[in-house]
Amino acid sequence: MYNKFGRVRNQIIHFAIPDTSLSDLTLEYTFKIIEKAINNWWDTTILDYAQDYDDQILENIFERLEDLELTLNYTVDENYNLIKK
Repeated sequence: MYNKFGRVRNQIIHFAIPDTSLSDLTLEYTFKIIEKAINNWWDTTILDYAQDYDDQILENIFERLEDLELTLNYTVDENYNLIKK
């Protein structure tokens, strides 16, 4: 995943158009690499901070993560309050 993300980044830097969905790749990289590292290092989640910028972000993110079949150490209740599994 790290190398795949790096290759796409290099394509963008050199003005080539990647043949992949950048939003899907970004979510996949964020939640497979960055989120797991933050969970392990600091026992927290980036999702705590995402809510500071957008009240609806958890609803959108969890819908997209479900579409991409990505799982987290966190879930949300019916009101989209964040809950650690």
